[in-house]
Amino acid sequence: MAYNKMGKHKEAIADCEKALEINPELGKAYLRMGLARWKQCEFDEAEHCYNEVLKREKTNKDAQADLKAIEQDREYLKTAEAAMQNCEWRQARNELNRILEHCSGSRKIILMKAECNVHIDPEIAARDTRHILTESPNDSEALTIRGKALLYSGESNMDMAVKHFRQALATDPDCTMAARLFKATIKFQTLKTEANELFKAGKFEEAEEKYSEVLLVDPANRKLNSVIYNNRAAARKQLKKYEEAERDCTKAIEADEYFTKAYLRRSRIREEMERWDDAVKDMQAAAEMDQKYEEDLRTLNKRVKMAKIWIGGSILSSLSTFATMWVKKEEYDESGPGIVHKKCF
Repeated sequence: MAYNKMGKHKEAIADCEKALEINPELGKAYLRMGLARWKQCEFDEAEHCYNEVLKREKTNKDAQADLKAIEQDREYLKTAEAAMQNCEWRQARNELNRILEHCSGSRKIILMKAECNVHIDPEIAARDTRHILTESPNDSEALTIRGKALLYSGESNMDMAVKHFRQALATDPDCTMAARLFKATIKFQTLKTEANELFKAGKFEEAEEKYSEVLLVDPANRKLNSVIYNNRAAARKQLKKYEEAERDCTKAIEADEYFTKAYLRRSRIREEMERWDDAVKDMQAAAEMDQKYEEDLRTLNKRVKMAKIWIGGSILSSLSTFATMWVKKEEYDESGPGIVHKKCF
């Protein structure tokens, strides 16, 4: 009982097994071992223990209640697995949290929840695996999921993610998830470097194609792909593909709402499209996130003001009612400045 309360379920099982060796009819040993098995999400083994209790005490309410709860946890697990299969990460996490109310010591459920959090909040996912890796530093599955969490939390953690994948593969060369993620990460780094070099060389069409290739490596990695979308937007801006470039910036912002450079780039693209108010709105967002862009915002506001004046003037002068006020060069050369006063006033 003490081991179960301390979360040492393996030790609790070992003690119960020793007790049953001494007295195979000890119902309390089966009851406590059932609880320990249940805490570890070992449903079949837990049910066996509780059924052994009921063979000896047919009306044992604790065993009856726990068997019903285990059946409910089985349903939660089925729903969670189906949701994960469909990439419905939040629903899966909700179901797993219900299981963890009873199975707090389950490595399996903790890692499944960590996998969900990789796609919801990678930083939380990295923390989810910490306890398992403290107890078992070479747990290949935990290392892989933690590596994936680091990879999905941003480019700055990519090298640390690769380190985790290498360690997982050193421990278990047959760990397919670690191998797949390791290869994908190396491919991502290689293609991104090639795309950046093409951009620097002014080969914008080739850079655009290469960035598109990078985006296919791991479509689920929103954080890393936000950088690639922003880079491809830069290439498309150079090619004057403004609408496509704007869409790329929007995708980058959707993936990372605090991506200042994406707001900055979209502002400049929208300025090229003469969507002045939208350009100012994006530059304002960038300046709110990083004060160094406040001067850019002031400069943009001046340009927008001048652009609107010129546009307003050109629209006004094109109206038929103003046709009589037009001053031709020949008239000005012949009459001088007085022709303006004569025609306009």
